[in-house]
Amino acid sequence: MKKIYLLFFIFFSLQAMSQIIGNKVTSIKKLKNDTSNCFYFEAIRFNSSRDLAVNSDFLAKPLGERAFETSYVRWGFTLGVTVPISKVLFFEGGLSYLRNGEQYYWKSTENDSSFSYQTSYSYISMPLQVKIQGGLRLKYFLATGLQPQLFQSFRQKQQWTNNVNTKYSATFKDNSDLNSFVISWITTAGIALEISKLYSIRISAQYRNQLNSSYLKTGDYIHKANGLGFAFGLTRKL
Repeated sequence: MKKIYLLFFIFFSLQAMSQIIGNKVTSIKKLKNDTSNCFYFEAIRFNSSRDLAVNSDFLAKPLGERAFETSYVRWGFTLGVTVPISKVLFFEGGLSYLRNGEQYYWKSTENDSSFSYQTSYSYISMPLQVKIQGGLRLKYFLATGLQPQLFQSFRQKQQWTNNVNTKYSATFKDNSDLNSFVISWITTAGIALEISKLYSIRISAQYRNQLNSSYLKTGDYIHKANGLGFAFGLTRKL
């Protein structure tokens, strides 16, 4: 008897679930979404920071003054395409030039001595995201995915003054301890406003979190960039 009751319970549960799923599918079918293929170009202003930790597997060098580094704004650019998978689901991929970074500033409380630097890490990357999108003339979207990054260059600009305020500067480009490949997790949310039959203005916010270290396994530290950026660009239907 218990087995019969269980069968009835499973049957009615499945029936209820199928009704819910059917209603959702019907709702999706009624949605009026633009499912056009398009390509886009955007510029992103990224407030880059980093997680920095001692590499305990190597020399375990203390962080020292690097513990006081702060975020650094860097610009990047992306050219990409959006391809529909279904009425609300899209694939978005592209080619991007991005930069991460951090900065540091110190000033003596006793004289005019000071020291500062701004560090930039440049990459060619390929953002790959799955996107949920709705709307016709005004589209709204939420996307998430991975961004493989190939290292291109390192640059650190330094400025300092001595105790009589004489100014000096230097630029360093040594990249011998940097990883040639990193990968980041990205999440993007935004809107696209149609301004003609072919073109739309695209505005979005993006969070990026690096999953592996910018430095080699033998590097002094474990360095993972992260931050929030705001992008503005143009899309064109294909």
